[in-house]
Amino acid sequence: MEEPEVTPAGGNIFADLGLPDAEERLRKSKLVGAIQREMETQGLNQVKAAKLMGVSRPDLNQLLGGKYARFSIERMADMLNKLGLDVEMTIKPRTGEKAEFRILRAS
Repeated sequence: MEEPEVTPAGGNIFADLGLPDAEERLRKSKLVGAIQREMETQGLNQVKAAKLMGVSRPDLNQLLGGKYARFSIERMADMLNKLGLDVEMTIKPRTGEKAEFRILRAS
């Protein structure tokens, strides 16, 4: 049996798949991941988290399910603020070929 061809990932699955707005999709997916991790850290279910963040439970369910096109980065940052996290954006000269977008959690 022949081995399948493996293509190394480029660091952005959305770009690897040829999807439009790949960088924005990656940024939003990182924010969604941060929301989900914080919900787990605080032991919040979707009902409690949605109320705390000021969104409907169905909207939160869609967001956590990867349907975040109608959510802006600013709105997601506001949701993280309402979970008790500070969101910081840093603008600096690019040091590599790709733009950098990181989410840091203070310890």
